[in-house]
Amino acid sequence: MANSIKVPRGHQVIDPLLQFGKTHLLIKVNTQFSLYIPSDHITSSSFSPLFANIPNQNRAKILVNTMMEKFGGDDKYLCASFDPSDDRFNPKKYWRGPVWINMNWLLYNGLKNYGFLDVAERIKKDTVELISRDGFFEYFDCRKDNGEPARTGYGGNNFSWSAALLIDLLNTD
Repeated sequence: MANSIKVPRGHQVIDPLLQFGKTHLLIKVNTQFSLYIPSDHITSSSFSPLFANIPNQNRAKILVNTMMEKFGGDDKYLCASFDPSDDRFNPKKYWRGPVWINMNWLLYNGLKNYGFLDVAERIKKDTVELISRDGFFEYFDCRKDNGEPARTGYGGNNFSWSAALLIDLLNTD
């Protein structure tokens, strides 16, 4: 697992921030210039700095609290790819809402690294349940009750990264 993120020579990644419901990433290019990248929405990728071990413990806690507040309702599987409370959320549309096993694997490992074991276990449990019920698809509806009589995953079936990452999740504590 990565302990740091690689950035171009002469660049330094500063802690990701969450303010006013938006995510931000500050990249210090050099001593005289910093790049501040705001995002108008929160996605599962907003929490990926946990995997790269970027935020300090306080900022990691903010990220996890935001994840659970926005994405962690009992009626949903963690972690949707897009904020379920956003008007642009679509549980079947590629990166606008479905759960991706590869992102869950990154988040699981990042959460464990920071000691958020309960949330990590929730992601692991949800991932195992989705694959057990729907199969080795590319991505999955995050809603536990989507109103459809028969559930299925989306995208490619027999998707190798879903299978490989499930094996890895099942072989970790």
